[in-house]
Amino acid sequence: MVEDRRQHPRYAVEIEARVVADGAEFRAQTRDLSRSGMCFVTPEAVSVGIPVVIEAALRFSANAFSEALPLSARVMWCTAVHDGYQVGVAFTRLHPQTVEYLDLFLKYLKGEIDVRSGEPIMDEEAPEDDGDKFA
Repeated sequence: MVEDRRQHPRYAVEIEARVVADGAEFRAQTRDLSRSGMCFVTPEAVSVGIPVVIEAALRFSANAFSEALPLSARVMWCTAVHDGYQVGVAFTRLHPQTVEYLDLFLKYLKGEIDVRSGEPIMDEEAPEDDGDKFA
């Protein structure tokens, strides 16, 4: 059995992103996101060890997006896949306000917060069980 030693849980999320690496700019599609890094797929190979900046925005509805969140990272691995390259990055030197926004993204993905209002999402109280489930 393989043990997952990650510090932070990953959330599967597909977000269109823009990646800047070695002066080049290209599009990417995220696969997952955590407090410490992300995985994305791109048509371009990216060299392991280089710094990159990923700009990602959440889509709330057909016409509603968050502002793009710029995330500084270092490429940890790059693997060829059928639709391009899958790239894993670890975030580096994030500005405190960026960390705050990233945490907000993650709370939204976990269903803990309504990003538009900034308010926590309360669990609805479960209806009382009257014991007759097949009435």
